[in-house]
Amino acid sequence: ISQVLVILSQAAGIGRCWHCTANTRIQLQLQQWAEFACSGWRSLLQGSPTFFEQSESCTGGRRILLAFDFDQTMVDDNSDTSIKCLFASVNYPPHLNKLYDKYGWTIFMQAVFKHLHDENIKKEDILKCIRPMNLTPGMKELIHLMSKPFIDCIIISDSNAVFIGEYLEANGLGNVFTKVYTNPATFEGDLLKLEPYEQQTGCDLCAVNICKGSVLTQYVNEQQRDGVHYSHIGYLGDGRNDFCPSYCLKEHDAVFPRTGFALEKYIEKIRASKGLCLSASVHPWANAAEIVAKVLLPWIDEIECVADFDNISQESKRLNQLPKLKLETSKR
Repeated sequence: ISQVLVILSQAAGIGRCWHCTANTRIQLQLQQWAEFACSGWRSLLQGSPTFFEQSESCTGGRRILLAFDFDQTMVDDNSDTSIKCLFASVNYPPHLNKLYDKYGWTIFMQAVFKHLHDENIKKEDILKCIRPMNLTPGMKELIHLMSKPFIDCIIISDSNAVFIGEYLEANGLGNVFTKVYTNPATFEGDLLKLEPYEQQTGCDLCAVNICKGSVLTQYVNEQQRDGVHYSHIGYLGDGRNDFCPSYCLKEHDAVFPRTGFALEKYIEKIRASKGLCLSASVHPWANAAEIVAKVLLPWIDEIECVADFDNISQESKRLNQLPKLKLETSKR
């Protein structure tokens, strides 16, 4: 503080011996200025919250949400069909295919797991098929940016909790995603038991066991009730069942359909046949680095620039709280 007082005294034209001045009012004001200037640094060294610390994380309440499909979007594979190599034959047994035609994917996969169990396939054999799946091109770059404190990430998938959880943990991604919405699953011995996420009849665009649009909307609403509001929402998907959550997004959001897959084609088909366009902007991608460069980095820059402006405003208010220094000189 004494060093700061010397600097302030020189700036005020008093000279180095600030404590020698006869004007006690000036002494008091200089002392207040010095203590105020040093308080932020002292708090920072002691680990207390300060303006400097707050400026790194303050985004004015603005956040980004990224919602991911899992199969063929985050990973360059289908986790359910990746276990097909465990079958003695290249194709599924005919009686299993009939179940898919009649009851849908979830019932079909439960029958697949039961068949593998009957064939004495072990739990570890199944998990070994899941762990080495590759991320889609550019996904590592995208995941790197997801560490920003104002970006929330969730997965909405028609796979199952065991496969997704095993992959995330095995590849060091267990802490990246806030929530994973998918079909519940557990191992009972070596048998993988699968349940539907829900039984819904209100959405024809999605499977009966999960409406992805409903899941996304519910998550955003829950966050709003907790005081979390998203400036932008991005949805990454590849399949036709990813159209529903894409349709739920608004003008300031973005949809990222994987190039050459069903979602990209379905968006164009709906636009051409029914004139139905998504409110969100659409950005097809073959490499997730395109998402980073074209959309995500501008979103991040926007939020961080606004945060910098807010921090400057806060510091301006802080400086306005400084006691006014008025120098009084006597005529000689």
